[in-house]
Amino acid sequence: MQLGITLPGQTSLPVEQLAEVARLAERCGYHSLWLPEIWAGDAFTQLAYVAAVTERIKLGTAIVPVYTRSAALLAMSACSLDQLSRGRFILGLGVSGRLVIENLHGVPFGKPLETTREVLQVVRRFLAGERVSHSGPRLNLKHFTLATRPVQERLPIYLAAQGEKNIALAAEVADGWLGYLLPRGSIAEAVRTVHDTAQAAGRTTRLVTGSMILGCLGPRGAADAAMSRELAAKALAFYLGGMGEYHYRAVHERAFRSECEAVRAAWEARDREGAVARISDPMLDELALWGDPRAARRSLEVYAQTGLDLPLVFFPHGATFEIICATIEALAPTR
Repeated sequence: MQLGITLPGQTSLPVEQLAEVARLAERCGYHSLWLPEIWAGDAFTQLAYVAAVTERIKLGTAIVPVYTRSAALLAMSACSLDQLSRGRFILGLGVSGRLVIENLHGVPFGKPLETTREVLQVVRRFLAGERVSHSGPRLNLKHFTLATRPVQERLPIYLAAQGEKNIALAAEVADGWLGYLLPRGSIAEAVRTVHDTAQAAGRTTRLVTGSMILGCLGPRGAADAAMSRELAAKALAFYLGGMGEYHYRAVHERAFRSECEAVRAAWEARDREGAVARISDPMLDELALWGDPRAARRSLEVYAQTGLDLPLVFFPHGATFEIICATIEALAPTR
């Protein structure tokens, strides 16, 4: 089993720290470093810098939304990053959420499944060097071929997907599937569903399965358990209470229904502390790597038994440079 890291999306690290984190992850044997795109720095620009200061580690977007750039621009950016990284880039796409797409970008959020399929298919055609003419529900393009190509013969496109229909779409048209905030006990079933769906769709190539796992370990190891618990619990309360339906349903439909409902009720009542207080230790254990680094490593090893190809440790909002580095070192694949 390989292991990746996803850096915090709400705040961008200073460039010196970003370079140090990337080099540390590379030295520690991580498969890949991923950057999200929420409402801080854009993912492509930061990854271009990371490409320049690393040599081996793969670089991915986890994720950039399908609504906020044209399909042609997504393909152009993917080509550029693949060239800058000498063939190390993975394009991670997803729908994000209605609040971000409509309230931040001012773009209608309609028909996410249809939009994702159309954008992904057009991006794939541009990356393959085709002369693209396309008329669809969202996109209308006429007679253009990009004057650039990626280094990789088939640049991998991973799709973030939570619901049944989105997972089916990923299994049909993407190279990889990215889950998010799935309880550890449900990962094996989710992986089986992805592969079964891919087989039913007639795929002849294997789909890579990955999932985001919240991770937060302090520089002083077990002595920082309370701090790591607080940061992880705050992150979970935010995702379950304040980030729309996708993440809430992903947990609520699989486990911890009463806790999810209590967190959502407290959040909607603007009781942020109350929402955090309703995150139980069993819930944290299923959804996060926190506390004692040895226990976190044992929890991580459980994922190897689920069939998951690529766990991606992502850091909560508020994780400092020191916390990020400590977590990377504590969970290092080369240890």
